[in-house]
Amino acid sequence: METLREKPEVRPGDWITIGARDAVICTVHPEANVEIVYLDRNIAITEDVYWNEGEWKLVRPGVPGENADNLPRLSGYVAILRSGYYLISLSR
Repeated sequence: METLREKPEVRPGDWITIGARDAVICTVHPEANVEIVYLDRNIAITEDVYWNEGEWKLVRPGVPGENADNLPRLSGYVAILRSGYYLISLSR
């Protein structure tokens, strides 16, 4: 049984919540950080997050992430984000 303190198993394409934002996992790095994309004012942003005390946290809080719409390597994850974000917002 998984407790809140254990890091969940995640893989590219999975959805997570970081703060009040829904995000899509892009890359699971060997050092335990995870690259995500999320929407901020309809712009896809990519940042790294890590698991700490039962929640995902930004590696560099307060530092703006990179515009993922301009990164071809993330286009598939941005497409998942944009298509699924609408469905998630409807379910709330």
